[in-house]
Amino acid sequence: NCVYAIYIQNTNKIIIITVFSLFFLIATICGLFFIFEREARLLWNNIDFIVNISTTNPYEEKNREIDILKYDIAIELYPDLEKIYGDVRVLGVISKEKKQQIELDFYDNFKIHKLQLNGKETEYSFEGNQIIINKSETTSDSFEVRIVYEGTPKNLGFGSFTFGWEGGHRMIYTLSEPIFASTWFPCNDTPSDKALVNISITNDSGMVSVSNGKLISIENMLGRNIYNWDTIYPISTYLISIYSAPYHSYTQQFLTELNDTMNIYYYVLPDKLEEATRAFADHPDYLKVFSKMFGEYPFLKEKYGVAQIGWNQGAMESQTITGIGTNFISGASFFSDMLIHEVAHHWWGNAVTPKTWKDTWLSEGFATYSEALFWEKTRGKRALISTMESFRVTNESETLYNPGINIFSQMIYNKGAWILHMLRREIGDTLFFSILRNYYQKFKYSNADTYDFKKVCEETSGRNLDKFFDQWVFTGKGKMEIEYSWEVNELDTINRVISLSILQIQDGYDCYTFPVDILIEEANGNEYTLTRFINTRDTVITFNISDDVTSVELDQDSWLLGSFINSSK
Repeated sequence: NCVYAIYIQNTNKIIIITVFSLFFLIATICGLFFIFEREARLLWNNIDFIVNISTTNPYEEKNREIDILKYDIAIELYPDLEKIYGDVRVLGVISKEKKQQIELDFYDNFKIHKLQLNGKETEYSFEGNQIIINKSETTSDSFEVRIVYEGTPKNLGFGSFTFGWEGGHRMIYTLSEPIFASTWFPCNDTPSDKALVNISITNDSGMVSVSNGKLISIENMLGRNIYNWDTIYPISTYLISIYSAPYHSYTQQFLTELNDTMNIYYYVLPDKLEEATRAFADHPDYLKVFSKMFGEYPFLKEKYGVAQIGWNQGAMESQTITGIGTNFISGASFFSDMLIHEVAHHWWGNAVTPKTWKDTWLSEGFATYSEALFWEKTRGKRALISTMESFRVTNESETLYNPGINIFSQMIYNKGAWILHMLRREIGDTLFFSILRNYYQKFKYSNADTYDFKKVCEETSGRNLDKFFDQWVFTGKGKMEIEYSWEVNELDTINRVISLSILQIQDGYDCYTFPVDILIEEANGNEYTLTRFINTRDTVITFNISDDVTSVELDQDSWLLGSFINSSK
């Protein structure tokens, strides 16, 4: 543009072109940020990680007949050596039929100094990434396993345990989703086994150590700080986290509907403090909107918090303390959608947690749709439509439920959001938002699967939704593809009939059934919308009109996950 401007003599033209070019450049950058922000959470398939099971799905639920009640986790961090020293107690109950052994997930690269069962040394062995503990000497159903160990955790998945640097500062952070908490502490590493957690983190005196729940105390011992955190709400292993860095912290307050207050805590490196203050300023609004929409924030007696981490591919909804990558802390608020998404996870994913990884859409799809709901609530209908349009998906080869190893594909997020959007259209706003609140209240602090959600939908709406869930969740793949055409037939000089043909041409599912809005524009300027329910693959609809028709548009308000091709001549 600068070279081009040399050849333009007219000063006004130079100014106009320069301003336009700057505007275009800024718009392009914003657009790229917007796209990257949405896709940053979806990069799982591009990350190398190691699993020992290569021929089966490593995310399948383990049938251990075990219930962990509490983890007492003491972790000492040695960043310069990139090692940890762990002392972990696992309290639980096991089925009487499991007489011989207790199985926990734990990687075998650590040096184990001590392993006790109910206070006594006992034998153990490793099978893959499981530690097998002999319990033949005790007949008790309840148990306490204590393991003292040291070593360097494997860094798997998104970065299950990372010793890193950020802005010239040491930074340690964990991101254990989906099954990599066991790379740094022994656990039943599955989302369905929630437990209480007490976490003690020891690091150098210049470091602030952050975790789930509420800060109970800070101690100093021999020049090292010990931060003690405790939860009063159950938590799944993939949501347990520790972040440790020379953080600066500040707080906001959130005022609830009942005029209670809760602190929101922020932890960022010094050079990001000013940007973070602007970027994070709207968190009370996010919490307020969702509390009114879904029900009271579920961790009110603990906190909500955000901590800067070195994972620069997105953010992670660790329970009560979201971790967000440095690149996404921007004073220009480019990444509000990401922050809204992580707040929403505290209802969908953290309070109501999927039973298995087959049901990941109940977490990611719900949080993604919550973005659209927030913008609708604060900016209106057009914001809802534009947000949903940004979630359009291509035809995918997996079903939404049980997608195999593709549990973090774009489909899980975006199609999951569209399922909720279409359910809302099919049953109406009143019933839809009642479903969300009923589902939340019924499964808060526990786990739910897709069948549980379907049951709540049917009980609340009084409708059989077998077909809806079959076509969109259990069996159907991808989206609808619709080809339509219309023509007007004159019956006489006064009466006219329009014939509208709707043909489903997709391969992922034979015949979707759905309500569709049809916008008719007549030559006299009249516009009106008709709604029809489609239940055949090839459908012809006829209706009377009063004047010539100039256009017919299907689904003008973007309620359906589909592509619509007008083949009319």
